[in-house]
Amino acid sequence: MRDPVLRAKLLSEGPEHTNPVLVQLVKRSQSAYRMGNPPVYEPKLADRIDQQAAALGVSAQELAYDYLLEDEGRAILYAPNIYAEGPQSATRQAGSQAGSS
Repeated sequence: MRDPVLRAKLLSEGPEHTNPVLVQLVKRSQSAYRMGNPPVYEPKLADRIDQQAAALGVSAQELAYDYLLEDEGRAILYAPNIYAEGPQSATRQAGSQAGSS
């Protein structure tokens, strides 16, 4: 995966699979976070891959690919559903729903 030719080929292709859930999982990598060591379970929105990629001027797919190569290829991307719009959005939403009954 460190070969630049293979990297360019993989990044030029879109995810394809008969299972749409797996395709969505791959697409979600752009809104994922680096798990880190030690792990960060409540990351900041600025730490999201698409946010960092925009700041660096690269695509989210390129940055996710590079992150996966860290730690000798054992790095993990963390994509919690509730953090899709940032960690505080889930808390805000839950709080507003709690008072609506």
